[in-house]
Amino acid sequence: MKEIKVFNNDLTEAYKNKLTEMIHNFDNYDGGVGNRNIIKIINIDGVNLNIKAFKIPNLINRVAYNFFRKSKAQRSFEYANKLTKMGVGTPKPIAFFEYKTHLVLVKVIILASKRIMI
Repeated sequence: MKEIKVFNNDLTEAYKNKLTEMIHNFDNYDGGVGNRNIIKIINIDGVNLNIKAFKIPNLINRVAYNFFRKSKAQRSFEYANKLTKMGVGTPKPIAFFEYKTHLVLVKVIILASKRIMI
């Protein structure tokens, strides 16, 4: 499975590595039970982060997200960056992760600060 990681530019390599390790262990953290999406609040280096794992879509949409459309995590990340630049209060986007096979999107996760940034 292919892992795609996109981080905001202001993060150190050490912090990126911590985030990556946290995502790899996402299922081991408490909380975040949901029928659709799973949201967990995890503290890293004294900062609370919202981590949202999106529901795995049906097979047709998994193929569409792999080849034709941006994932929900990627769109959330890009729109949050645009809103922040426009001065609209929104949680600061930190990163998003996508997991794909050669045919389908398997899993997507977005990380954002718990605090609203203006």
